[in-house]
Amino acid sequence: MPFVETILFNDDKKKIKKINDLISKNVLKVFKTKNNTITIYNNIIKKKNFYHNLKINNPEKRIFIKISSLKRSKNKKEKLARLIILGLKKIIKVKHPCNIAVYYYDKSIDDIYHGT
Repeated sequence: MPFVETILFNDDKKKIKKINDLISKNVLKVFKTKNNTITIYNNIIKKKNFYHNLKINNPEKRIFIKISSLKRSKNKKEKLARLIILGLKKIIKVKHPCNIAVYYYDKSIDDIYHGT
C-alpha cells in the first residue's frame, strides 16, 4: 500500500509509463515507502464516455488520481499532490491545472487485510 488509481483519456494511453513513473517516484519520495508497496491501476476512458458539466464528450479534459494508503499528514499529502499535478501538467495537456485532481482515501492498519 499505497494503491493508486488513475483515470485517464485514451489519447494519453501512450504516456502511461511516464505517468506511472512520475507518481511512483513521488510517492516513494514523499511517503518514504518501498517500491514493492506501490500498485497503480490505470483506467483508460474514451472521450465519448466522459460526462462533465452536464455535457457528454465535454472538450474540457479532467484527470483524476485516487490514492488509498495508510493515513499521512496533511503536509505530506499536499506536497505529494502538488508534485503529481506539476508533473502531470508537463505530460498531459489540460486547459486548467485545476482540472487535475488528487483524492486521498486514508486507511488505518486495521482496515487492511492480505491473504496468507
